[in-house]
Amino acid sequence: MRLPRLLRPPLDYFLGSVRAKLLFLVLAPLMLGFPIIMGLTWYWSHTYYHKLLVFKVGSDLVTANEYFDRVIDGVGSRVGGLASSQRLAAALAGGQAGPVLDAVGGARDLDFINVLDVEGHVLHSTGVLPRGADRGAWPVVARAISGGAADRAVVEVFSAAALGEISPALRERARMALVATARAAPDSRSHEERGMVIHSAAPVVDANGNLVAVVEGGVLLNGNLDFVDTINAIVYRDGSLPLGSKGTATLFLGDARIATNVRLFEGERALGTRASMEVSQHVLGQGRTWLETAFVVNDWYVSGYEPIVDSRGERVGMLYVGFLEAPFRSAKTIALLVIFCLFLMISVIGAVWSLHWARSIFRPIERMHDAIDRIGGG
Repeated sequence: MRLPRLLRPPLDYFLGSVRAKLLFLVLAPLMLGFPIIMGLTWYWSHTYYHKLLVFKVGSDLVTANEYFDRVIDGVGSRVGGLASSQRLAAALAGGQAGPVLDAVGGARDLDFINVLDVEGHVLHSTGVLPRGADRGAWPVVARAISGGAADRAVVEVFSAAALGEISPALRERARMALVATARAAPDSRSHEERGMVIHSAAPVVDANGNLVAVVEGGVLLNGNLDFVDTINAIVYRDGSLPLGSKGTATLFLGDARIATNVRLFEGERALGTRASMEVSQHVLGQGRTWLETAFVVNDWYVSGYEPIVDSRGERVGMLYVGFLEAPFRSAKTIALLVIFCLFLMISVIGAVWSLHWARSIFRPIERMHDAIDRIGGG
């Protein structure tokens, strides 16, 4: 194979020059080692940087889920406590349960309370449910009637009609305009009218252990900003995210944000915006936990999503926590640039020092080479 004409002179010089060969031997370790070391540094930093962020958001998601479970259990405990109270039992016996419910409903932080008979029909309600309305089809009510656990609560999705039957105010609270969101799946709806409710029911028994009534209650999560703000305060305390990053928490009904502290450009909460199609398919479609970078409304966040299931085991929403990735990415880039500059500076200094040191070897060898050439030339 013939070399291009332009490469012949430098190659001939290299092959015929002792100095060039010695220079190559001196500088080759630096010339080859520098890019190899930088490549390995970039690979290791990228790999472990990503693993570290994913591990952190995974831990954050576990903490958020534990708090969510405590909130659900708390609703069950409050409903169970009301069902076991002597005050309610006395009121039921005297036919005065209505005033008691009105008095204790707000104190127990429940959005609605119904007292049902042993067949699941309404006896009294803090809302507008008429006497005799059938609530027995709801799984928690059926469980309470059959003697299930008194403190059990589940997540349920109520239709707009079901919310309106309980209270028009609840239906209005749940209604939320859907906002066009980049990377989200197409959706023909303009509003989310369903409600995500923590729903519980507990049996009321007499002194002989016989079922005499059922207490049903619930908390609407749509627009429940205290819930996500508390999660954010627990998971992302001041100082837990260095470098100017910020933590966020969101509750989704389907793929729509119904409670969030993610902000739009104007500083308004991003209620009604939607998760990206990729995340929705992974979490809602496949039932898997997402621990990865994701596009959230208007920026990239290191994100953790996990599905929320109802009493039937159907995936009805998502719980999310995450933090802004940009400050971490900038810090990594700056660190790599500093390392690159340091390696480059060390390599240049090493090359200069090596050349200076090599001169003491070049001169005797070159004189020897010249002497041999003169002897060979006669």
